Amino acid sequence: MTSEKLPTRAELEGMVRGWIDDCVWRHEVRLATTGIEYFDHPEIERMAEEDARELDCLFRRLSDQFAEREKAAIGQALRGDPAMDRYRPIVESAAREIGVSADPATVAGRLFERTILRGYATLCDELRETAVPIPREPAPPIAKKPVKEGSFVFTAFWDDFERHKLAVQEWKTDTAANARGSLNLFNKINPGLAVARLLSEPIATNFKATMMQLPGNYSRGKRASKTIDHLIALGGSLRPADRMQKGTVNKHVANLKEYWDYLVSQKKLSAELQNPFAGLHIPKAKGKKARDERHNWPQSLERQLFESPLYTGCASIHRRAKKGQEIHRDALFWMPLLARTMGTRENEICDALVGSVKIEETDEGSIPYLEILDGKDSGSTRDVPFADLVLDMGFMEQRVIGRDPDAPLFPELIPQGPGKRRSAAFSDRFAYYRRAIKVYRPRVDFHSFRGCVETDLKNTAGINTAWIDELIGHESIIRRSEGDRYTKKIRLPILKRLVNSISIAADLSLLRYHGVRGVPAPERDQELGLFTALAEREMEKKRR
Repeated sequence: MTSEKLPTRAELEGMVRGWIDDCVWRHEVRLATTGIEYFDHPEIERMAEEDARELDCLFRRLSDQFAEREKAAIGQALRGDPAMDRYRPIVESAAREIGVSADPATVAGRLFERTILRGYATLCDELRETAVPIPREPAPPIAKKPVKEGSFVFTAFWDDFERHKLAVQEWKTDTAANARGSLNLFNKINPGLAVARLLSEPIATNFKATMMQLPGNYSRGKRASKTIDHLIALGGSLRPADRMQKGTVNKHVANLKEYWDYLVSQKKLSAELQNPFAGLHIPKAKGKKARDERHNWPQSLERQLFESPLYTGCASIHRRAKKGQEIHRDALFWMPLLARTMGTRENEICDALVGSVKIEETDEGSIPYLEILDGKDSGSTRDVPFADLVLDMGFMEQRVIGRDPDAPLFPELIPQGPGKRRSAAFSDRFAYYRRAIKVYRPRVDFHSFRGCVETDLKNTAGINTAWIDELIGHESIIRRSEGDRYTKKIRLPILKRLVNSISIAADLSLLRYHGVRGVPAPERDQELGLFTALAEREMEKKRR
């Protein structure tokens, strides 16, 4: 008799938390669209808006009583009351949305069922918190004193600004979280700053100058708690390549410029006032200057990386830089291989889901590819085939086949930072390993693999520039005009030939996968669990 493999509590709660967030967000979208809480747009049209609002008001009056009764009944059901059957339709509906089975005949199914029920109780509370107030008889208007221009703290209305950007769908949740980093940094440098000072002093210009003196990773780990003076002193001891880069400075400036424009649109500031953050954008380098900002991996350095213990055998999972007999196919192993052959950006792979890996049947056979939908800019959306070099190492068997499509491709990369990105976890790990094997060089980093791929392809005779742009994700007129002429079945084989033409300056033949192809690798799930558990322990250490 084989024991049933049970999910962890964190896995279950994470999936259910995602379902709760989706439900609350749909509720928020409905409110933002119609202002009516309990009816969708087609229902409002069928019953007429006035009747819909009247019935909606009645439902909201009853919602508090309903929520309390539901929570009490859920508690009884969790304690074994037969009323569990009453909630089975809710559980089954939630399970379908999450993409799991809540079969009460299995232990895992019953665990899912109980976790979903607890989540439903939480959902009742959260929906009450976002409920629209019930209309009452209007009180006589109270004359408001106008806010004296410049008398408020500059960042006082950031929460309103963030809600606005989310409501009009100009920001996604992770964009809002990342933008909050601009708020936090401005407040750290200029705590409690009144708008009047932005109008009378060069605060914005000094903010930009201060940012350029800070360490690139000023907000990570123990540095997050350091004073701004301490961080400036630390930045002064670093090379320019290790300080905040121009792109990050521009991002913070742009966020604050937009915030100022929002204050003007909300009549908090006069439209006649000049935006102090306008004109502070640092122009993007071009030509040789652009090339000097980031270097490609030299062949000798690339060979050192791909012939290091990570790929030839290390002492243990804890001693990756020391030679030994063990090879662990975790994110640190796969990510450089993927970037060096596909030219993808770091976050495009790190944040990918298992379901982002698709297979297209073409005249040239089955082509596994990464579907990139949510990239850096409009040109980022694309399909990138996996190179045979990577597939022959068992990538599909190790990372894709038989796994939940909604699971992260690299679960061991724990989300962190303001935007809860997985790429931050990889960046730190990759930098640490490069230093450990002595291949760390300023301006030669993970992103440099994209430059290597682009350079290799441009130096190969007969390759159309449009296809290079398509693979790399560069927006261009020639890419669009060429790409629009082809279907996916024609386009993917062309891109597949491109990635297969790229070679790595190292002998990787010993990494070939010898297991059965097309089925999950033996012990795959246990290995992923081990990688994730180690990463979680590392995160816990950092928090202490």
